[in-house]
Amino acid sequence: MTGIFITELKGKQVGEWMEAARVNGASEEQLAEVGLICLLTAGIPAWFEASDSLIENK
Repeated sequence: MTGIFITELKGKQVGEWMEAARVNGASEEQLAEVGLICLLTAGIPAWFEASDSLIENK
């Protein structure tokens, strides 16, 4: 679902699904990989949708 909302450029829904993925064990690296795949298929705007929802690891 995260990838679908990223490629449709629906940022609010991207954030909700990325948070749900985190709760279910997805790492930031895995979420970034989803964003990269969307970038390759939907273009640069898709990466911005994904990257806006990533959390910096400290």
